Amino acid sequence: MLVVLALLVPGEASAQERLRVGMLDLLEQGGGAEAKSVVGEAYRRLGMAVVFVCLPSKRELECAAQGVTDASLVRTAAVSAEYPGLVRVPFPLFRYTLVAAYAREDLDVRGPSDLVALRVGVDRGSVGTMQFCRRNNISVCALKDLGQGMRMLREGRLDAVLEEQVLLEMAAKKAAVPLKCSLPLQRGYYYHWLNREHAGLAPRLACSLKSMYEDGTTARLLGGFSEMLKGLEVRDESLAGACGSGSDI
Repeated sequence: MLVVLALLVPGEASAQERLRVGMLDLLEQGGGAEAKSVVGEAYRRLGMAVVFVCLPSKRELECAAQGVTDASLVRTAAVSAEYPGLVRVPFPLFRYTLVAAYAREDLDVRGPSDLVALRVGVDRGSVGTMQFCRRNNISVCALKDLGQGMRMLREGRLDAVLEEQVLLEMAAKKAAVPLKCSLPLQRGYYYHWLNREHAGLAPRLACSLKSMYEDGTTARLLGGFSEMLKGLEVRDESLAGACGSGSDI
């Protein structure tokens, strides 16, 4: 706690030289190191250094929105829309595809309505997935992590787990649990977010991320998570013009 507080307190010379980027603590289970590498490299190409601060899910968002930290490592647009103090860097880090994973042979999940009567597990830090469940009247069991979800599926204590598809597949492989995945229930992008005081950095970071995507750096740094880059080459008008003209993203 003392280390975290020291990182959050502004005013030191080192704090002025480095931006403090908040990070959802649950990312330490998987994907956190890769996401930090990508975002850290984007800042490095601008001649800037960052320090990452792990915080619980909602606190991490609140700290970034209120300026306690300078940025939020990675969030979806739906989550961050509730925090007007955040400014999106308008080039995506990677894509997400929300699916339901299940082991029962008699299940065939094709849409949100198929989950309403089931016992559904959701990672307690997945704010966006929780929002999805509330919108669709899906009751959930909050999981400590996806490993717990895999164990509960294997033991028959859950019917399905909702999460990003690549993350689910990795968790299932690690736990040696054979799973089926539903059709995509929701698709979107993960972005890096800045406190509004640093809004001027957003287009510069977008250019940095675009360059990294095009020269293959992002795929290399993401490693096994590079599957989450699939689909970024598809034109999306909300992303067009993020950096310069003529971009396919």
